[in-house]
Amino acid sequence: MRIIQDENDRLITFSKRKSGIYKKANELFTLCEGEVGFVTFSPSGKPFSYGNPSIDSVGERLLLDQTTEVTMTDVTTHPIMEVHREMRINNLNQKYNNLYSHMEVEKERQQSLQKMPLEAPDELWKRID
Repeated sequence: MRIIQDENDRLITFSKRKSGIYKKANELFTLCEGEVGFVTFSPSGKPFSYGNPSIDSVGERLLLDQTTEVTMTDVTTHPIMEVHREMRINNLNQKYNNLYSHMEVEKERQQSLQKMPLEAPDELWKRID
């Protein structure tokens, strides 16, 4: 077994395999009535989760089993949640920087357009009848 080199083929394979894992997890829950949950990240970094009865209840159960007293800050700083939060923050920062750059370009364009009538010769602005 080796990594798929073509990125599009890798994404397609991930999507197909992901749905297969969902089916198997659902079968495990149906047959054994156990709580099932998993989190996976796509090659592009997008998180996907499955949980039965829900991913939140499975995650809370896992955290409660690991420690006797879990506060809300412990739940929100779980490593998986922290990675997802950091990815989301990075994505939002990138969008902000792109929009800010775009806004600066538009401001410069607006300033140059506002100066045009003042710098243009008078005959360009006379009405032609």
